[in-house]
Amino acid sequence: MLLYWNVYRKRVALALTPAQAFDAWAGIRSHLVSVFVGILSVVLALTVPIEWIWLAGVIYMLQAPLHWRNGLADRTRARAFPAATD
Repeated sequence: MLLYWNVYRKRVALALTPAQAFDAWAGIRSHLVSVFVGILSVVLALTVPIEWIWLAGVIYMLQAPLHWRNGLADRTRARAFPAATD
């Protein structure tokens, strides 16, 4: 995530095209989804009663719908940059 953030932050200096800047931002969002789910799992593991500790593992199933939702950005990219092949 930090590498994508660095690229996005320096997009002007790197002379990124709008499509490349969009891809950098999409990469940040994608990795943030994974980080969020991991932190949520750790918080659950540390705070729930022992009978509910299994939730800390099951919470990783959230990654599928969250990454699917985040992946809808591909449609946005296709509409915004129809001729971009980079």
